[in-house]
Amino acid sequence: MSQQHENVVEEFKFVWNRLRANLSTEDSKKVLTMTPQRKSRWFGRQQETTPPPTALYVTLTQMETIVEDLRRLAELVVMGENAVTAGEKQKPVEKNQDIPKDEEEELDLTTMLQYHAQLFDLFIEEHVLSYMVDLVLGTLFSSSATAKLLPPLPVATQAIQSISILIQNVSQVTSLYLLLSSDTINRLSQELPLDDYLAAERYLQLQHLDSSLTFASPALTDFATHFVTLLKSLAMRVTPETLQFFVQYPAEDRPALQFPLYDRALEFCAAHHDSFVRTTALNICLNVLRLTTVDEPAHETSDPPALPVGVLHTSYLPFSDRLLIAQYACLPRRVEPLIAPIFTKLAERWNALEEHLREIPPESSDSHAKASLVKHQVKVDRWLSQWRNQADQLHDELLFLQDVFQVGLTSLNEQLIEMMLATFVYPLQLQPLLLYCKCVESPDNTNECDIPSALWAPAQAALFTIAACFHFLEHPALLKLLWVAFFHPLSPDSTSVPTIRAQLQVESVNEAGRPCLRMDSPLTVNLNSRETYPFGSRFTNAELPDVSAEEACVFVLAPALQQVLAFRGDDLALLAKTKPNPYRQAWLTCLQPSTSQFSMTLRHLAIGTLNAAVQALPVSLVSSILLGTDLQQFHDDMPIDERDLDSTAAHIDDRGLGSSNVYQSRHALTKTRGVGTDHMGVVVSRLATSVVYQSPGQQQIYDATAAHALIYLVYTNPQALKLAAQSIDSVWRHAAHASCRSAALLRDCPTLRGAPSIQDPRYDDKLATALMDMVVYGTGDFPQFQPGLADFLMQSTSEPYPSCTLAVWSCGTFPDLIEQIGKQFRKAAFKNDEQKLLEEKRTNLLYIWQLDAFASLLRDLSATQGVALRSVSQLTSLVRLDDGTFANKDFSSIQRKRQAFATLSPKALDTLFCEDAVTVLPEIGSTIDIVGALAVPCVCEAPPKSALPIAEGVSWLSLYLVPQDSSLLFVQQDMKLLMACPLERVWIVGDPEKPADDSSARKLLLQYTWIDTSPPPLFLFDNAVPKPEIVEQYFSKMQLNTSTCIVWFENQTIADSAMSLLIRAIFMARSTRGERIQRFFSP
Repeated sequence: MSQQHENVVEEFKFVWNRLRANLSTEDSKKVLTMTPQRKSRWFGRQQETTPPPTALYVTLTQMETIVEDLRRLAELVVMGENAVTAGEKQKPVEKNQDIPKDEEEELDLTTMLQYHAQLFDLFIEEHVLSYMVDLVLGTLFSSSATAKLLPPLPVATQAIQSISILIQNVSQVTSLYLLLSSDTINRLSQELPLDDYLAAERYLQLQHLDSSLTFASPALTDFATHFVTLLKSLAMRVTPETLQFFVQYPAEDRPALQFPLYDRALEFCAAHHDSFVRTTALNICLNVLRLTTVDEPAHETSDPPALPVGVLHTSYLPFSDRLLIAQYACLPRRVEPLIAPIFTKLAERWNALEEHLREIPPESSDSHAKASLVKHQVKVDRWLSQWRNQADQLHDELLFLQDVFQVGLTSLNEQLIEMMLATFVYPLQLQPLLLYCKCVESPDNTNECDIPSALWAPAQAALFTIAACFHFLEHPALLKLLWVAFFHPLSPDSTSVPTIRAQLQVESVNEAGRPCLRMDSPLTVNLNSRETYPFGSRFTNAELPDVSAEEACVFVLAPALQQVLAFRGDDLALLAKTKPNPYRQAWLTCLQPSTSQFSMTLRHLAIGTLNAAVQALPVSLVSSILLGTDLQQFHDDMPIDERDLDSTAAHIDDRGLGSSNVYQSRHALTKTRGVGTDHMGVVVSRLATSVVYQSPGQQQIYDATAAHALIYLVYTNPQALKLAAQSIDSVWRHAAHASCRSAALLRDCPTLRGAPSIQDPRYDDKLATALMDMVVYGTGDFPQFQPGLADFLMQSTSEPYPSCTLAVWSCGTFPDLIEQIGKQFRKAAFKNDEQKLLEEKRTNLLYIWQLDAFASLLRDLSATQGVALRSVSQLTSLVRLDDGTFANKDFSSIQRKRQAFATLSPKALDTLFCEDAVTVLPEIGSTIDIVGALAVPCVCEAPPKSALPIAEGVSWLSLYLVPQDSSLLFVQQDMKLLMACPLERVWIVGDPEKPADDSSARKLLLQYTWIDTSPPPLFLFDNAVPKPEIVEQYFSKMQLNTSTCIVWFENQTIADSAMSLLIRAIFMARSTRGERIQRFFSP
């Protein structure tokens, strides 16, 4: 066994000697042959002579052996380290368990530990680590006068990988100290010449005439990836004990802290690096920053544990070290390379989204051809797939930004917010909206379809990215300032916004009087508070005599927005420094009714942006700012005689309002700053009209997301709630009236069976009302047109009549917003004209029923000032209970987890299901006069266990089938009524079976369809009594149950006569029911 352990040491020596020998031969000093410099002619132009290279690769004839030796050396050292650690752990176990000692095994264990420990000793004594670093840096070779000599990339990559393996897997504390203490690792992280490797790689590619000259080198990318992985391994080893090896503390010759590992990681955060390299480098920087945010405990409960063998002692960094690192990392010159690449990538993602929106597949000119529709659909699907990919990449970059915010350093977050506002929010999210708004409101713009894509595509990309920010960013201070910049009635006036230059302040004092770092306080992370950060206003030094320009923190936009956020209607001086928010007006412009495709997309995105914002912020902040209650309070506090004073009649106030400047008086300010404007009315009315809108295909659509945004804004404000209820009532009336008018479109459908003659003066009305009935209840001559509107309803209770429930608002998610963009570009499957008209009508009516439920809900809430909603925890997964209150329900469906449900209005329920609206049926057993009536003799089978007055033992009944006064009567031979049911609920079907040859009798199938589970006596269900389909634990599906009655006739002639008679009667009865629905839509 000892011979085996000795062989490991000998192998290490052999591999080490062979590596040095292969790298010290004459071949290793040869440089890759330099081709003669020549001039080439590309596309008829003379190319300049290729400049001499600044770096070259050396030629290594034994390169594969060198790579293997580098790998094996690291493997042997790690194997020895693991063996020593395992052996040291084994000794205490044997001692504690009093295991009998085997002298031979003990000797073998001791020998093994000695030999494996010797491996690391040899590694240190022979300076193998320094040799590997010299190899990677190129100092192992004697560079020429014109170019630096470097090892080939496979060798350099393996050397980096071997060092990384050592750092990751070394398990002895002393071993790690020895690796880090020589400053060799710091030298590698500081001096690795990536630019020289790039120059050498470019020159190598130029030697191949077939190269594309793109200089894309997978080998160089792999080399950079392994180097960043090494930096990550080092960062994971930063502890209080090892920090001394990574930083250089201030000294006489070094006034500031130096942190080579952090500086080198910052270089790889640049936007041009590979995604993996960027992510790893950013994680390194964030891990270092997180070390500063973990405070040491105020009191130690016990002495720290003794340092165990082979395990690093982990504890809190001392405050002095945390302060030095925070000051070092939060300097503006280091913050910029950390976060500027994120905004660069966000700008790239914004540009990609904007370009992709311009590439929306145009509609084909032959939109009615099936082949054209299929091609268009394929293009849309491909476009939508690429759109999802672009949105996912935007999501990834925003998550990077959120990771930086979560570090919690106030000094870092202040600079991050200011940079985001200056480089991303204002130029790419707000300004495009303003340009689009100016174009729409321009008097030269007579047709919105003529607006170029260079204006509407940037506006769409801006709204989409704003919505993404509210969905994925969680930092309270940033979200509040974004909300102010976009939705506040006031905006900072650029002519009065000062520039604040402040000295970096990372240190503060806590409540106990102890020094601490400036971390996010409860006020800054409290969404309900209007405080964010001071942004240098508390530490301002206008001259900054001891601070260089690169170390000064500059704030412009963030403090100005913070002042607007803090405005509560009592600061006239602040009002003088603001102006009406043009970006809010641009957002309102996007909500204007429109039928063009790009305007519809803007409307969806504007609603999606607001919906994302209201989900991210508390209602107390959202409602007061968007509805302008602060400005309204300022207006109400003014004397009545001053509210309507024109600004031209106002005098100049020379009191200065806290400064030596001369400002306009309060009278003029109220006019120019929008004080007195009905902000609440404008916002509520725009949102109300957005709840139901008209698509480019003249189809009415209910927007549950807009309904959620509206209810969220108004439910805590009684005045706004009342206004919203009135607005939605008005919208419902207009939508319902438009739906009635659109019934004329159904007249293009073929004549239904049973319809009166086209010469009948009431032909149009009867056809339209009958089709209205078919659309609602889903039965008729179009078997493919299923289901009806009633099948979309859900039932929560059945007394005294069905309480039908519909989803009235939905808390949309970011994937929902993505799909909404692509949904409007999709076309419906190719259908014939009749089916298309009927389906559009059904879709329109479904949204109007949803609007009816929403309007009914708002009316009830307005009557109680929204008290019912204030008692729930959140406005999601809500169900309205029978007593009018609300409760959160845990739905199983993912979609319903974000929805709220309300019942239809009592008037709508009466129209759909109330029995009082049906013609009064005659009583069973009463005498029926059928003289002059159209009666058809028939035979029906007596149902088993029936309550009908049927003689015992009678199995077949001879009856008269009589349609009379919108009722279907079955009369016995003695003129006694056996059964009656409403004709509007009956349909007739021909005999589906082939008639028997030996009999002339023919049968017809009468179907009775209604919501109850107790059909008329002669009608039977095919199987058991249907049970309601449970949709959720609180809902069952509203379903129309169908039962069947088989009626026999003497011959085919009588059966045909009965069928014709019933079809006409059923048509007229359903037309009457449809007319009742139309009256509901025409209040």
